[in-house]
Amino acid sequence: MRTRYQRGYLRLGHRKTRPACWEFLWWDNVPEGRRVRRKAIIGTVRQYPNVEDAWQASNGLECRSMKPGIVSRNSSLTLRT
Repeated sequence: MRTRYQRGYLRLGHRKTRPACWEFLWWDNVPEGRRVRRKAIIGTVRQYPNVEDAWQASNGLECRSMKPGIVSRNSSLTLRT
């Protein structure tokens, strides 16, 4: 059975020259009827050294990701800690 992430999920994204960063990912339904994966950068591993800290920083995104149309392809998210 496939795992479903109803609130999105967190992963560690590796960068070539910069420090690794935490990414919050979720699926969004678009008007054409397909599902699109969205992501927002939470912060670097220097800012949030463990996964629990990164989850705390992404708490506000969970609510926003559940509402359709909040984040469009051309808009940007700004997180303040």
